[in-house]
Amino acid sequence: MAFPVIENTGSYTNTGSANHTVTLPTGIVAGELLVLIMCTDGNPIFTPPSGWATGPTVKLTGAVHPAFSIMFKTAAGSDSDPVVALSTSESMAAITLRISATDGLRFGGINQTNGATTPPLLPIQMESSDDYLFMACTFNDNSANTAVTGYPTNYSSNNLFIEDGTSSGCGVGFASRNLTATGDDPDNFTYDVGEQTLNLMMVAIPAAAAGGGAAASSNMTGGLLC
Repeated sequence: MAFPVIENTGSYTNTGSANHTVTLPTGIVAGELLVLIMCTDGNPIFTPPSGWATGPTVKLTGAVHPAFSIMFKTAAGSDSDPVVALSTSESMAAITLRISATDGLRFGGINQTNGATTPPLLPIQMESSDDYLFMACTFNDNSANTAVTGYPTNYSSNNLFIEDGTSSGCGVGFASRNLTATGDDPDNFTYDVGEQTLNLMMVAIPAAAAGGGAAASSNMTGGLLC
């Protein structure tokens, strides 16, 4: 079995809109898995574009609160940037992926923190050992122009942090690693100041391991809020 590969990434920011045309990575090849990892600074309802499936979608209640949504689809090869509709006008920061050699995603539990500079990630467990691409995500409200300054131990690939550039907006961080195992127990991201965050683990399974097509997804660990 071969590890899934993040072939390219894209990013998108907007300081306030109810309709976001999210930038996809370049070089898309038919059959790849396209993934949108989106954070907003409010609690809107996310409406996926036609043809896109929705994974975890979570909001953090309170006066200062991020929300996030994961969406994905199998690439046709001529894919245009999707328009994600929100129920209210919000800032958005997003990271987008195109992943080859995968049969789908698995989502782990979600951890919520309030004011932590090192928000922990929850362990994720699979059914059997394989060549998995583990991906860690963190979402923050960015109320203090927060930045991610450190990534989970051993998650040294695709270290990204995208923010909308405003003190009242939002940000999303991402990191990945290849690991042949039945699961992983990552430690944490590091922020420069304490912030309200939501933190998610997800896994791309290698091709032929799921047998369900590139956009197949299910939850392999407890604690998923969606």
